[in-house]
Amino acid sequence: LFGFVARTVAPGTIKSDLSALRHLHVENGFSKQWKLDEWDSLHRIMRGIKRIKGDSSRDNRLPVTVALLHRFHRHLLKPLSYDTLVVFVAMCTGTYGLLRSGEFVVSSKHTTPLLLRQITINDDHMVIKLEQSKTDPFRKGVSLHIGANGSATCPVKLWKSMLLMRRAVTAKRPQPHEPAFMLSNGKPLDKSLLVSTLKSWCSSLGIDCSKYNGHSFRIGGATSLAAANVPDSVIQTLGRWKSDCFKLYVRLPQHELHAYSGIMVDAATSRKS
Repeated sequence: LFGFVARTVAPGTIKSDLSALRHLHVENGFSKQWKLDEWDSLHRIMRGIKRIKGDSSRDNRLPVTVALLHRFHRHLLKPLSYDTLVVFVAMCTGTYGLLRSGEFVVSSKHTTPLLLRQITINDDHMVIKLEQSKTDPFRKGVSLHIGANGSATCPVKLWKSMLLMRRAVTAKRPQPHEPAFMLSNGKPLDKSLLVSTLKSWCSSLGIDCSKYNGHSFRIGGATSLAAANVPDSVIQTLGRWKSDCFKLYVRLPQHELHAYSGIMVDAATSRKS
């Protein structure tokens, strides 16, 4: 059984599934001492699986930063169709709002899209009312505030433009019950189209698109805030993280990593003098 599972499932998934199985046993009153760490043979099997499959725990997903969004706007978005605008507004909203893809686009026909009634647009900011999210297990809802910044990637300005263009395309006033990111065919923007467009745009700019996916927008938001020297506590609040795990999302460009060698020399020589 383990041989079959090891060929098809990642080690982390196996551990999660076993933890769920343990929880089921405990809930039903069976063996409350059922602890994975105490199973020596199971521990050895898991180590063997990790050796064979390799450690996939390292997160290599790349960020869709504000800088990359500006490159998209500058080089790829002219002329601008309605559907292209919808995708671009979704990308900017995802990055500036540090959103998980499932919070603003649909991942399957069974998921509920973000609706227009959950969006409030003001002159200097916008509010997104998320009715459910990963960190909101009791479905209390959370309101995300995104300020206007006046740039070409400003979500507030882009939302106003998108709604105006939607009215022209559909020949009717946008309705609260409609999907927030509604395409010209009346369907909500889905994750597949969002990611495929992202990869296509990256390729057009000569960027390796293989490590971009739906979570790249949330990662890009955290990375952009860190690059702007925003305090960790603020990034944690904006991203709704309950711990400092967001630090794993921050990606430093290679040229910045290369620069640290010179910084180390400068620091050492300054001390000598």
